Order: sequence, then C-alpha cells, then structure tokens
Amino acid sequence: MRILFLFIDQLRHDFATSDDKLMSFLSSLGGTIYENCWTPTPNTTRAMACLTTGEPQTVNKCNTPIRTAGFYLPSHINTMFDDLSDKGYSSDVYYFPRELAAGVLPLQESVRYNKNRDLPGFCKGIAKEENQFVWLSTDIVHANMNTAGYTAENMMKGCQLSLDFIKNSIDLLDATSYDHVFIFSDHGCLLANDARNTATYMSNKRCQVFMFHHAKEDVGITKSSKFCSLLSLRPTVNELIGSQKTDFYDFSLFSEEQKEYYVFEDTVSYKPRAGNTNEMWCLKFNDCEVYLDRKSYSVYGDLKCSVDEAIKIICEESSMYINDDSSILTKDATAVSRYEHMSAQARKHFIRDEGVWW
Repeated sequence: MRILFLFIDQLRHDFATSDDKLMSFLSSLGGTIYENCWTPTPNTTRAMACLTTGEPQTVNKCNTPIRTAGFYLPSHINTMFDDLSDKGYSSDVYYFPRELAAGVLPLQESVRYNKNRDLPGFCKGIAKEENQFVWLSTDIVHANMNTAGYTAENMMKGCQLSLDFIKNSIDLLDATSYDHVFIFSDHGCLLANDARNTATYMSNKRCQVFMFHHAKEDVGITKSSKFCSLLSLRPTVNELIGSQKTDFYDFSLFSEEQKEYYVFEDTVSYKPRAGNTNEMWCLKFNDCEVYLDRKSYSVYGDLKCSVDEAIKIICEESSMYINDDSSILTKDATAVSRYEHMSAQARKHFIRDEGVWW
C-alpha cells in the first residue's frame, strides 16, 4: 500500500471548491471531496498535533499556539508515524524547516524529514517501496496572503498556486503509483473586509478545511456530506494499513459513523506567551453552531439542546480547564524564548503579531 499526503496550509474550502481549474484537474484525477470537514482549531500548530495523534487538544496537550507536538506530547501518546512504523511502512515527510525546528510535527526516528526547501531534491531521495507513506507540504497560500494581502483575489490566486503544487508533486512522485492520495488544508482564514467577532473567527471561513481523497479506481468527482474533521485522518490511515488500533476520538473518512458534534477552540492573540490562553469556542453540530467567548454566546441554527447544556459540552470537550503545572509552564517559557529569538523573517513563517489572524 502506498499513501500520499499533499498538505496546503490555509487553503479555504469555499474558494478551492469554486475554482474551476482546480476542480477540473481533481475531476480528471478522480476522487471524493468532503464538503463537511472541519479543523479542531484554526491554527497550524494545534491542528497538526490533532491530525498526527488523532486526539483532541484535551488529550494531546498541544492546546496553545506555542505548544507543539514535538515538545509537548505526553510520553504515553503515540502518533500516526508509530502506527506506520509498526506495520512496516517507510515514512518520508517534507515540511517547512523552521516549523519542523519548532516541533510542529512530532520528530520521530522512523521518519525521513527534509532539511531544506528543495522539494525536487527531497522527492528524488524517496526510495519507492511497496509499503510507503509520503507527506509533502506547501505554505504558498499562506505566504502569498501575508505578502499580497488578505483579499478574495489573493485567495483565488492561492487556489492556482495550490494547483501548481499538486501538479508538481504528482509529476515529481509519479503519484499514479500511489494507492491513495489525500489533498487537504489545516484551516482557512478571514479576509481583510470580514467582520471581527467570535462568530466569524470560529466560522467556516477559518474552521472548515479542504479535504480530497483519491483512490486508484476513482473516476470523476464524488461529493461527500459526511461530518468529519482532521481528526479523521489518523483512523483513516490506520484502516488502510490494517492497524489494530481503533480507539480514536473520531471516525475514518470511509466509515458510515460520524460524530454528533465537534468543539473548536482558539486564542485571541497569537503573540507567544505562557499559560493556557484559549478564549473562543464553537460547538459545531451538523446543522447548528453555538459560539462562545468569555463575555457572551450566540446560536446559529436549530439548537436541539438548551444553551446551558451546549456550554457544558464546550467546557467538557475543550482544553480551557487543563491545569498548567510547573513543568508545562517551564516548557512555555522556553518556547516563548525560542520564538522571541527568531529573526524577523522567521517570525513571518511562525507567529503572527497580536491581532493578525491565520
């Protein structure tokens, strides 16, 4: 079994699925677009921890923008890469070097990581094997928006840049030899003219992700309304490789089962600081949302339970009441120091000044 991940940081689902050239190419490739897929948090650091562990922030403890999987995962938490290694799979991962250095992905001996941004060179070094997992990444959408501005036109350009990345990756790897290809984003973003409030910060604009799956036999585009999330990827990979671990928070993308709800959370400021600082939440049902911050709440859709019950679910499912012991706060201080000593250029890749949203 050969599995390929193509990860595009900050590609918005609504723009991607409205782009004729991107959709035409994916149709020629064949596969399924998941139109109801979400991120546990619209922040790459925490989204990657959730994706690779298959566990929410309450379990993986990566619950703020500086708490990365490489430095904060509890020792008893294993990852998707452990599952792959246990089943005899090789793993090659191309990610953003500065973020790898900050531990955004769990750095494991079983994985071959890139040391620079030479994607063609990295791909040449991938030895073709029968049981293989390859993950390629791009931050081209994020970088373009940061440079050119958060406008609809620039997100549309990001869709074309994403298509270029997908085509280039497929050519470099001869992706037709892969049994399964997953193309996905980790979160979206607000545009410059969007309103700034909890309901928009935690809306589909930032929390819905693009998710596409191609299998060898697929022809044309199928659209799935399955209620799913980035947390679905680890159980999906486990199903494909025949792993016996099944006790995940979420269900495989291929399963008929789905969650009743998800809780998304985020922080108001991305400025590096110690302590648990999540201040905005969304309780997402399939047809209803409850938005909560530390001052108020709002409800969109037909809520089937009381507001008090909804807020109780948010409190139980979110990481807002994780107690930060001294060892965690010491790690936070080290992480803050690490970020503070980055060059101005590195900061553009890693953190955002207070008030600027991913």
